[in-house]
Amino acid sequence: MDYYNFHCPVCEKPFDKDSDIVVCPECGAPHHRECYELEMKCHFADKHNDSFDFKAEVNTADAEKPQEEEVARCPFCNAENIKGSKFCNQCGSPLDIVGYDRHQEETSGEKANTNENGGATPPYTSFAFDPMGGLKAEDEIAQGVTVGECAKFVKNNTPFYSRLFHQIHKTGRSRFSFVGFFFSGGWMLYRKMYKWGAIVTAFLAVLLISQLYITTFYSDLITTLTEIAQSGSVFYQTEAPMTMEQFIKGLDNEDLIAIVVYYISGTGQLILRLLCGLFGNKWYRQHCINKITKIKTEADSKESADAQLQTKGGVNNGIAISLIISYFVLSFIPNFF
Repeated sequence: MDYYNFHCPVCEKPFDKDSDIVVCPECGAPHHRECYELEMKCHFADKHNDSFDFKAEVNTADAEKPQEEEVARCPFCNAENIKGSKFCNQCGSPLDIVGYDRHQEETSGEKANTNENGGATPPYTSFAFDPMGGLKAEDEIAQGVTVGECAKFVKNNTPFYSRLFHQIHKTGRSRFSFVGFFFSGGWMLYRKMYKWGAIVTAFLAVLLISQLYITTFYSDLITTLTEIAQSGSVFYQTEAPMTMEQFIKGLDNEDLIAIVVYYISGTGQLILRLLCGLFGNKWYRQHCINKITKIKTEADSKESADAQLQTKGGVNNGIAISLIISYFVLSFIPNFF
């Protein structure tokens, strides 16, 4: 029998490969030789009449040791997950910090705080680690769609969207989406709203390219219009100042079309961006509801649905990077003409 994993019952120090071990002939208990000689008897001698057997006691203790869990337990809500999962199927929290509470005890000597579910309290702010923004996993963002499912699907910036979607569900009131206003179709594609994101991006691209074309090849015309709008009149190929009305009447059809296209392009971009800012959050919420409902309906099991929520949701970083590069390329093209 290998005694190197045990402790001497007298001094309670572990045995190592250099230990001189004496084994009791009656019960089989190991001792350091010096410890055995110090007591001049087996440490468990008073138990020998009770048929004490060290080996049997060891085997019983090993059998009673808790086996390694075949599940990954969430450190926040304490829910059981399939071993190897990256996110909790109940609350959507990351599972790679399951050992946080144990680590706290080992490093600081203090027991980690626990929440109402028996799980660990995150070491940082709840906003950074609570994917549900303080809500419960079973709270709803729509009929039949829970906050926990939403957190797993959204993945990025889940505290904000969990609270917002729940608010829309309860009150019908949304918030202005500044990211939707400034990035519009690009933001929609980034959030995997591919159909409407492509449509909005295409419209914005046409309007932007039209505006850049007019700005590049009719720059004098646009500069003059701007000066008249600012001062009320301007000298333009004449000795006397011209008002806006006089200036417009003196333009040919090509210049008039250029002006109309320029202002329609700018106004169209502003309108599209305002629509995305005003309704972007509601559109994204409905997108999440539709996708989550479809996944749950078509999945063979809850485990399969949870896995699909984590893989089909989230964001598309590749599209975001590509659109940013494209925008800067378009913005710098006029400098080459």
